[in-house]
This record gives sequence, structure tokens and C-alpha cells, in this order.
Amino acid sequence: MRHFLVALATVAALTVAGVPAASAAVNFDSGPASGPPPAKVGPYTMTKLSKDTRWQGMAVSSVDSPLGSIRFGLPVTHYRTGWGGDWPGWSFGPPTDVYFTGLTQSSMTILLPDKTGAIDFYGQPEAAGTFRLTALSDGQVIGSVSARWPFGPKYFGFWAPLTQSIDALVITAPDDAYGFAVGSIRIARGTDPGPFLTSLSRSSGSTAGGDTLTIRGENFTDGTGVLFGDTPASSVTVVNSTTLEVVTPAHAAGGYDVTVVDHNGSSPQVDADAFTFVDAG
Repeated sequence: MRHFLVALATVAALTVAGVPAASAAVNFDSGPASGPPPAKVGPYTMTKLSKDTRWQGMAVSSVDSPLGSIRFGLPVTHYRTGWGGDWPGWSFGPPTDVYFTGLTQSSMTILLPDKTGAIDFYGQPEAAGTFRLTALSDGQVIGSVSARWPFGPKYFGFWAPLTQSIDALVITAPDDAYGFAVGSIRIARGTDPGPFLTSLSRSSGSTAGGDTLTIRGENFTDGTGVLFGDTPASSVTVVNSTTLEVVTPAHAAGGYDVTVVDHNGSSPQVDADAFTFVDAG
């Protein structure tokens, strides 16, 4: 069952500790419940956290991952499932590390490494109830959802558009939940922001091609390409991250959108990207 997390700017009177809402949104996936996790979360291939070799029952504030350190807003207690583990009720899957809030803590803040594009995990409360899960980026809420958490472990996943990141996830439990735990945490690295076009130095050129124009914008990188409609530019020179020098291709007459493309995606269509090829005859 998949839900779309509506940006909280459109939901009345809903904030997290006064944090403003952003205009972006993330996706929430309640996934396989207590079955095996999906191979991918949205477009992302997930990475497991490193095995936590610290003592069980130890209070910890962070945990290592191959993509960087995950931190907790308040200390949590580390346990491990499976043979030799001290955490009961987690009967599926291989042994995994579990982090418990304690019986009196009603929320957990998970602070993620830079450019995290997705996070998923299994959660287990001490008592069933309705939980609020809220994702933030750059200090702003980018999505929030209420989810009914049953007895026993249950899967949850969040993923952002490829050019968006999730900086933190806040899980708020009902007062009578008596604490909860998360385990089998995985994360994925997002991508750098894609290119964005803000202006063209000229808005028309010959159908024969060969005209030079300057494209200004943001996030231009080595290997950037430019399309006039579906036709690649004759040449593209990356001057810097905000400037491209481009030679137009030969093209049929008419108006077309100019698109800047690289490994992080394509520039969105804007009014400033319109270019008209005029018959050279």
C-alpha cells in the first residue's frame, strides 16, 4: 500500500515544533508489512547499516553506515535480534540491530547523512497505536503521514525525488505506546541537484545552425549537454557552474524548448528556455 505524502503547506494547522513546511514532497511506502524489505525504495538501491558491535543494552547517540553517520536526537538503547540477541518478538529475517527509545520517550528523531535520498526500516512499538512520521529537509517539513502501527514489527519506507534530500525523520508515538524501536535500517544516497536554466542570450537563430548563444543557470557540470527540442547542440562549452557557451544545430523551423541535461537529470521547462529556429532562406 503506497501513499503520497502531501507537502504540509497544504495541510491546515499541521507543523512539527513550529517548523515551516516546504513545497516539495516525499513518498511514503508501508511496503511488505513484516515480510522481506523491497529490493528498491522508489528509484533507490538501499544500503544496510554497518553491524553495530557495541554492547547490547548500551545507550547510543549514533550508528555508522557506509554512507555516513546516522544520529539520534535523544540517546536510544542498542539491542540485537536473533540468536544471542536480547530483543524479543523480531522473528523474521536475519539478525539485525535494534534501537529502542525507552518506555518514557514518545518520539524519535533520526538525523541522516548529507544527500540521503531514502530511508526504510522496521518499527516495533510496545503497544499498538497511531504514529506520526514526518520527513524534513533543510529544516523544513517535506511530508508527514499518520500510520497505524500494529503489535510486532512493521516496515516503513520514505523516498524523495532524485534531486531532493531527506535530512531527518521524526517518529512521534502516542503517549500510551510505552516506547518503540526501529531496526533493519537502510538508507540510500540521493543525487546532486540537477541543472536549471534561467536565461538564453538570444531567443532565435537560423535553421542552418551555427549560431552561438550563452545559457545561464545553475548546477552545470562537466559532461553537460544541451538539447533544442530533441536535437543535440553542435557544441557545448562549460564555462562554469552557471554558464554554458553553445552552438546551435541545424534544425527545422519553429519554436522549441532548450533543455540542459547531465547525469543528475534534465532542466525543468521554464518560460526562459524558448528558442525559435527561423528559415535561413
